[in-house]
Amino acid sequence: MEKSQNNFIATAFVGIDVHDKSWKVCLLSNAGYRKEFSCEPETGILLKTLRNFLPNFNFECAYEAGFSGFWLHDELNEIEGVNCIVVHPADIPTTDKEKAQKEDRRDARKIAQQLKAEAIKGIYVPTKSEVGLREIQRLQFTITKDLTASKNRVKSFLKRYNIKPPKEQFPTAKTHWSAKFMKWLKELDLNDRFLNFTLQNLTDCVVQLRYRKAQILKELRIMIQESKKEKEYNKLTNIKGIGIVGATTILTEIVDIKRFNSYESFHSFIGLVPSTANSANTEKIRGVTPRANRRLRNIFIEASWVAIKYDTDLHHYYHELKQRMKANKAIIRVAKKIATKVRYNLLELQL
Repeated sequence: MEKSQNNFIATAFVGIDVHDKSWKVCLLSNAGYRKEFSCEPETGILLKTLRNFLPNFNFECAYEAGFSGFWLHDELNEIEGVNCIVVHPADIPTTDKEKAQKEDRRDARKIAQQLKAEAIKGIYVPTKSEVGLREIQRLQFTITKDLTASKNRVKSFLKRYNIKPPKEQFPTAKTHWSAKFMKWLKELDLNDRFLNFTLQNLTDCVVQLRYRKAQILKELRIMIQESKKEKEYNKLTNIKGIGIVGATTILTEIVDIKRFNSYESFHSFIGLVPSTANSANTEKIRGVTPRANRRLRNIFIEASWVAIKYDTDLHHYYHELKQRMKANKAIIRVAKKIATKVRYNLLELQL
């Protein structure tokens, strides 16, 4: 995209409410100028419209993180005289009335007003290569969910027809979905052509998804090596409870550990801090905050359940906590311990 060669005389603030078919835009200046308009979802059209209204101006732009990703951010920041940030939707103040009566123009106006008042900060935006690695990791999560759903369909089918795996071959649920179990499913004859057809197709879905998951994990491992994150990966997998999926998720979601200047900010990003409500002389502490990177939080909680089985210190720590709180609260404390260790180990490699 061509860069402007204009001499800029002032700065204007642009709030963009991004949608698939059109963008709602609010343009504000320090002199009190305000213009609201809609435009097609094209960077060039947006820029041309802005410069028609306010030629020779710098533009500070912002939009909320969402379905559109970061391509608009990347394209706008390539243009001379334009700076763009992506903001967390929860950072834009919203009244209860505005929640009940949502309006796109008002959303764009609020973003522009907050940007002009310097009341909002942009979230961390990864590079294109970092986003690519993250997309593969998130695809792995999607395939895993699909695989679980496919297995459940097979189990539901077997239950509907009272078909039980032989206990002498498969004594526990842990032995299900092994190669031997899959072979048993393939060879199962229900004495009905339609039922056999249905079961075989359900089983084939499980086989295909398992293969795709294995291929994705293999590709992730290769990309970790190519992105020069092998040392970080090895550091993470040496921590009790963190395996291949956990390590790659942490690396792709965090990207740069140095952007967290304290353990508290790291815990907050993951979502391992409580939600609190202070009023007068009362303080209520609820469960973990809803504002979280849910993929990371799930990874750390899952890692904690594994770690308390194999790490002696964490095992004792967890059972001490359980004497005065519920298990789900105790495991969050363990997850914070593991998160602290992760941050320390990753920062150590930066020295």
